[in-house]
Amino acid sequence: MTCKKMLVVTIVMSFLLVFSAHSVASENDFPDRPIRLIVPWAAGGGTDVLGRALVENAEEYLGVPVAVENITGGIGAVGLGATLAAEADGYTITFIDTYMDTIALQGRYPFTIDDFAPIIGLNKDPAALTVHADAPWETVDDFVEYARENPGAIRVGHAGEGMGWHLAGAGVAMAYDIELTYVPYDGAAPAITDLVGQHIEAVSVSGAEVSEFVRAGDLKVLAIMGDERMDLYPEVPTLLELGHDVQFYAMRGLAGPAGVPEERVQILHDAFYQMMQEPRFLEHMEDVGIGIYYSSYDDYEEVYRDSMEDVIELLEFLDLPIVEE
Repeated sequence: MTCKKMLVVTIVMSFLLVFSAHSVASENDFPDRPIRLIVPWAAGGGTDVLGRALVENAEEYLGVPVAVENITGGIGAVGLGATLAAEADGYTITFIDTYMDTIALQGRYPFTIDDFAPIIGLNKDPAALTVHADAPWETVDDFVEYARENPGAIRVGHAGEGMGWHLAGAGVAMAYDIELTYVPYDGAAPAITDLVGQHIEAVSVSGAEVSEFVRAGDLKVLAIMGDERMDLYPEVPTLLELGHDVQFYAMRGLAGPAGVPEERVQILHDAFYQMMQEPRFLEHMEDVGIGIYYSSYDDYEEVYRDSMEDVIELLEFLDLPIVEE
């Protein structure tokens, strides 16, 4: 079986909205104290790396610093819940992605994307099938052959049950008709750590998140789950090239609790958009392989609708609960 392409909608800006740091910070006297950015995943993962690099010069654009706080647990629910428990005043924001409603579909989140005030979409990264450098597999075919001869023997780490990277691993299994064992973690970073330590055999997290360990010679990437090869790994094929349309992306962005005043949302949007243009930020993201793509959260509902048929098929493949369709 094959997995249909997961549609990702990105918006290309036809012109830049340029605001001075003074005007962004002074309108309506917001903000006048530090902003809290909750990362609902472990430190060191792609979301954490993206967030910390993004806000390094936040004070220049907002007039106040942005403090990053990792609040993990419950496949992101603890950190996301902490955001929703905060005042809807723009001073507490978090990362959300297009897979939020996938978890809600399973009855494991007591909220949906509609409970958040979208601010800005920042990023799109493809998943990658990654194994230890000492693994006996040099190609996807090698990996698949072993999996067929040893059903369930390959343990694939991911960033949370039912989340995007879990579905990515399942997409590989469904496409090649193999049996894998999936191991959940509180984010990509601990999964990668266990792979480096050879406690598991593979991960299906993003190619960007494993780049440091690939460069160090600890890990190797067998395939990319995107529509084109990654600049980080020009020699590594996509599964699409290998005849299987298996594509999964992390699409991360910022949001606050629903009810944040629109003018404050706009101030945050404009400031973070400027932060995305910082040369040092862009260079760092290129170095670690994190893809920066501006997108509007207004389009996330469309992404969600268009991908639900595929998501439901994968949840059924994984025998995970579906509360509603």
